[in-house]
Amino acid sequence: MKIHRNYILIILLLTFFILGGVLAYQWWRASIEEIIVEKIPEKDGLQEESFSKIVTGYAVLEQVELPSKEDFEKYYWDLPPGHLPVEETYVYFKIINSTDEEFVKDLEETIEEGNTINSKSNGHILFNLGCLENDKIVADGRGIDYYMDRETWEAVLKSTEENLIVITLYFDSEAGAGCRCCSFAKKIRLHQDNN
Repeated sequence: MKIHRNYILIILLLTFFILGGVLAYQWWRASIEEIIVEKIPEKDGLQEESFSKIVTGYAVLEQVELPSKEDFEKYYWDLPPGHLPVEETYVYFKIINSTDEEFVKDLEETIEEGNTINSKSNGHILFNLGCLENDKIVADGRGIDYYMDRETWEAVLKSTEENLIVITLYFDSEAGAGCRCCSFAKKIRLHQDNN
């Protein structure tokens, strides 16, 4: 079967037109994002649209062997079965007090609605800070030092029910995604009174 040269030319032109449209859209989208980022000044690495919450509490560590079938579906969809099982130590911050009770109520609502990142124990929120790796607290998709500096993770890991600490949780409007070592917070710092 002989293909006419005009048909080949039309197909090539359509292909170039579609690829050109896709590339133009991506360029336009990147330009808009740059403009938006330039218009929103950064403060300490976070956009001005971010917000923070000050909470008092202490660390609770929970060691879990993952994954069971349910855990695999929940956390490990991106890892091949050859990596199983994995032992994980989750670091929670048991919130004893907060400067914003509405924030605590919002967390309670998300837990009631099925949020499995955080949980509730004895009437207090267990806010997931991430996982313990090499004596550091890390969270998926976060730069290690940016997410939690040494002073903060050392203080968190030393905190106890008798030795409460105050930390600041920084958030932004970016929607979260499924992960293994999750945290709703974008950044966490030991609270300084002068902030």
